Amino acid sequence: MFGEDNCGSNLAYYDTHLEFTRGYFIVVDTMLIERSHCLARDVIVSLGQRAGKLSWATRKFISQLGCGPRVGMYRGCRAGRRVQQRRQAATHANTRDNWSSSLTQQATMKLKPIPVITGRRISADYSPSRRPSALIDVIQRTRAAPRRDDVDPPTLYVLNASAITKPHAVEHLTADLNGYNVDIAVVTETHLKKKHTDHCAAIDGFTLFRRDRQRRRGGGVAVYVRSRLSASIWCSVADSQDFELMWVCVQSSYRSFVIGAVYHPPKPLYQPTQLLCHIESCIDALSVEYPSAVIALAGDFNALDNFDIISRSSLSPIVDQPTRGENYLDRIYISDLCYTNVKVVVSTVKSDHKAIVAYTGSPLCSINKRKEAKLFRKRSPTQNALFLEYASQLKIQLPSDVDVQTKFDEMYNIMHDLLDRFYPKRTITVTSADPHFVTPAVKAMLRRKNRLMRAGRKEEADALAARVRTVITRKSSAWLRNIDTRKCAKDTWSKVREVLKGRRRDNELHVEGITAQSLNDHYADTSSDKHYQPTKRKLTVQLSKLLDLRNGSFPDTGPPPANSHRH
Repeated sequence: MFGEDNCGSNLAYYDTHLEFTRGYFIVVDTMLIERSHCLARDVIVSLGQRAGKLSWATRKFISQLGCGPRVGMYRGCRAGRRVQQRRQAATHANTRDNWSSSLTQQATMKLKPIPVITGRRISADYSPSRRPSALIDVIQRTRAAPRRDDVDPPTLYVLNASAITKPHAVEHLTADLNGYNVDIAVVTETHLKKKHTDHCAAIDGFTLFRRDRQRRRGGGVAVYVRSRLSASIWCSVADSQDFELMWVCVQSSYRSFVIGAVYHPPKPLYQPTQLLCHIESCIDALSVEYPSAVIALAGDFNALDNFDIISRSSLSPIVDQPTRGENYLDRIYISDLCYTNVKVVVSTVKSDHKAIVAYTGSPLCSINKRKEAKLFRKRSPTQNALFLEYASQLKIQLPSDVDVQTKFDEMYNIMHDLLDRFYPKRTITVTSADPHFVTPAVKAMLRRKNRLMRAGRKEEADALAARVRTVITRKSSAWLRNIDTRKCAKDTWSKVREVLKGRRRDNELHVEGITAQSLNDHYADTSSDKHYQPTKRKLTVQLSKLLDLRNGSFPDTGPPPANSHRH
């Protein structure tokens, strides 16, 4: 241990070492043997706390002897309290093992530096050699993920808005276009006029193309195209202002598209055949000018015959769901079937028409589908059997000294308790997309059937499917039961159209080359009845002959006149 004298003027160094014996540190002076003291640990710790800071020369000398750190380097706290306690215990154990000899042997030993704990920290002057790296630099080329419009056709949206000039209609339309990620939107019956500027119907991120109705109220068509897509209007040579038809050419990364927005009013100023001829001439001109483009015709066609449009335009219809009640008014015809999904959804815009979304990709979620949680009581044959067994043994006794209303209330409570016990209430979620015959009970059975099918219990699922079929049949049979034609014939026919599903006329397609005579000839040629004999011809005679037979006069036998036979 090294220290300074009390005066602090002359330095007196004492070469000593410590021995831990029986709980005390023994200070042994190797140079001045006559002055040795036995100090306890607490005394040494207290002296260290009261000691002042050593001078720079003293610390340098201690560093040269190898008993302390280098001058200018300070060591911080290596770990927490528990780690320090473990290290102190290890230090005490090492001290007992290394300093077990007697005091005289230690006095005669060669001077050695005070042992310290050696940690894993590398000294500052140690610089290990760096191993050569065995890795080889590889040029990495990352390919950016293709955008949706690079591999899929642009999403098409069709809606009869019933006037976008009404309050907040543009905001509602914006919510639909952004919610369904629409690229091209065809809006019919816009009711825009010259007094309405483009700013009134503009949507951020879209380019607006419009064609307003002339000299009449209502009507009009508009096309919204994403700003990132290049679009322009194509005009026909034989264009007429009476037709509410507008063609827009859109350049996308997938292919070029030519979108025709059309609105055919219920009472047009032209003949329907004139519009069909104009559509046919436009498509022929577009096919020559844009041979590789996809031609699409979309809008509200009202009563325009579906078969006439297909035969004139050579386009294929892709909408197979009604858009207004049970009527197929809004449609999409396309030259190339590039859309894999077509969905009819309820639009955010206040309109009696539904919107059509044609897209390709992952399934589309309807953003305006209404959900409602309904309560129902599940009924099964097992529940019915348990209830009947319990009811056969049930005895209800009502007090006789109360009034009728009290008895009724008590009886009602008993029956309600029985319902809650054997037929408890359950909650099921129904949506606006469910048909009228899908009741909460039917939907619960359908969900259970799906769970049974996934679990491999096919027999139980088949039995449940038979029950579902019976319930739906009973529900559909009672659909027209409460309809009175004498009170409201309109409601009656609306129910009839819902049951008959409109009976679309496009199913009765006429195929060229097949007539009644050709069918008769075909089945006559394929007939294999070898014993077929034609029927005998019926012969008639002249009226004079019949009169002669009636009077009893028989004419001479001979060949009948040529005009007496009629086939």
